[in-house]
Amino acid sequence: MFAGDSAGAHLAVAVSLQLRDKGFSPLPRLQVCLSPILQILDLDLPSSRENWNGPFLTRSHLAWYFSTFLLGNQSGISAFLSGSHVPEDARIKFSRDGVDPKIISGYVDGTSDYAAEAYDISVHNEAVWTGIRDFVYNPYFSPLLTASLRGTPETVVYAAQYDVVRDDAILYTHKLKKEGVNVHLILDPKGWHLGIFFFPVDRDGWDAMMNVVTIVRNKL
Repeated sequence: MFAGDSAGAHLAVAVSLQLRDKGFSPLPRLQVCLSPILQILDLDLPSSRENWNGPFLTRSHLAWYFSTFLLGNQSGISAFLSGSHVPEDARIKFSRDGVDPKIISGYVDGTSDYAAEAYDISVHNEAVWTGIRDFVYNPYFSPLLTASLRGTPETVVYAAQYDVVRDDAILYTHKLKKEGVNVHLILDPKGWHLGIFFFPVDRDGWDAMMNVVTIVRNKL
């Protein structure tokens, strides 16, 4: 079994994809992804707007992390926050491939107004795009944008209502279902980014963690 939370969940998904692509057998029977971060294409999904200031993880934090890791400095923060880090044609292409905000309303109540809005970005920051383009197109860095998830392990996905990256988990769940991979979504209606780890002192976190544990026990 592979398991991870936040960026660690991204690593779990990326390793599963790479093992599949290299023909490794047997693959893990299960992967557990808690609040995964799976794409850098769009920081303006419904959860990014609703939970832009956290709690715990904010939209500005994400922009800082992405710019620092991908560019080696903070020069791309404003581009990530404004959406100008990606040209419009790439955004449209990848929206068709899986990063489509319209999908979210089918899983999370109260997001229809966001989902109905269209992107209108006519300019982009070419310097930032040049620096991140290879990462955006790399399926192991951007698992949500990979051509196919078929053949990857059965998956448990935890998403928290008040998490800025909630919708990465929702979109990943949707793509797994669409491609015939068994997936179990646990949507915590009161949770926040990594709040599940407060389970020793938080009843909602406890319930969410027990849901994860129960599925894992039944599958392994």
